[in-house]
Amino acid sequence: MDMIGSVRVKYTIGFGNNIFQYVFARILAETKGLFLIQDGIEPLNIPKSTAEKNNFNTIQVNDSNAMEILCNTNLSNNINYDVSGYFEDYRFYGPYIKDIQSWFKPIPKRKDNDLILHFRLQNRLIEVNHIKNRVNPKAYTDFLNTIEFDKLHIVTDAAKWEKHNLSDIELITKQFLAGPNANSKLIDPNISMNYMNELVSEINQFNPIIHCVGNGVNGGSGYHRSSFMDDFNLIRSFNNVMFQDSTFSWWAAFLGNATNAYPFKPWKPNKGNRNKNLGQSKYPGWKGWGNINDCTYLEKY
Repeated sequence: MDMIGSVRVKYTIGFGNNIFQYVFARILAETKGLFLIQDGIEPLNIPKSTAEKNNFNTIQVNDSNAMEILCNTNLSNNINYDVSGYFEDYRFYGPYIKDIQSWFKPIPKRKDNDLILHFRLQNRLIEVNHIKNRVNPKAYTDFLNTIEFDKLHIVTDAAKWEKHNLSDIELITKQFLAGPNANSKLIDPNISMNYMNELVSEINQFNPIIHCVGNGVNGGSGYHRSSFMDDFNLIRSFNNVMFQDSTFSWWAAFLGNATNAYPFKPWKPNKGNRNKNLGQSKYPGWKGWGNINDCTYLEKY
């Protein structure tokens, strides 16, 4: 049997990031007829995969050349690819939706027309680079009033879905500083508290059903709760999913084959030219919501 090359993927920090990295690398491996080498993603029961060493030349694949390499049909399979990047471009995945969904264990789907709204809070309440992208709470309710659904559900990594005090923000900060991004610049705790309280007051007009376990943060993560996979699979089970700029919920909606998925269209405007197009994903049933004017903190910090 002839020796063939391999696709080796390097995982970074971040659950959603790792799914992008795994899926892109697997697409590349399968379309080129190559082995896939990766360390596995334990929460998703994706085992480690290896291959025999070879002496083929290696091409470096990153965000800047990924589309060119993926679309190049002239490259032989006597090549190795080292994959290192984030690959947050919805165009990579559209042609392979059903294949990608088949790579993950299915989740039973709900039979109702309820909508789940995912809030990634925790560290995003306190870091300056995230507060810049915080959406005016009224923008959520304005959009919710334009779409059809039965009951509204909230799922969040916050310890509780209720108004916060400064002690709550201090606890979030303490947990965050035990994680890998402890050097990030933090916002005034009063601003974090006020935003959370405005958000709760605005969304509670819909009398939402709350899914908020509030259990401990995984040691060293800074923000991941031990129940985060329960949240991920809960989102996957819904037919209607709304979220802001979270790769976590983007993948939950994608893998759950949501009938209607509503990502925040501007995604992360603070990144400027480095922003990704995930909020503009053009898949069946996907519709972006909001605009850059909804990011009322963007010009302040």
